[in-house]
Amino acid sequence: MLLVVELSLMLLKPRKTSSLPRPDVARLVQDAELKDLYNITVQNKSASLGALPDDVEESWISFSHVIRSSAEEVIGPARYSRHAHRLNSCSS
Repeated sequence: MLLVVELSLMLLKPRKTSSLPRPDVARLVQDAELKDLYNITVQNKSASLGALPDDVEESWISFSHVIRSSAEEVIGPARYSRHAHRLNSCSS
């Protein structure tokens, strides 16, 4: 007895999982005082790092932590609205 089976598979795209919220970059670009405060915070935290390790991965982790923690402290998370594009077009 011969059994024939047809199988069809669909590959799903992996979902992006971000444990950290994205910083509000638009607010940073628009506000000069906020930009200055962010730059000072990054400089202070970078100075406290001291000498970076020779390993590129470890250096990147340290540098990335400085950037992300500074953004979290100074800028805060971005707030997205589903209808933000409608609000912008109506206000003009």
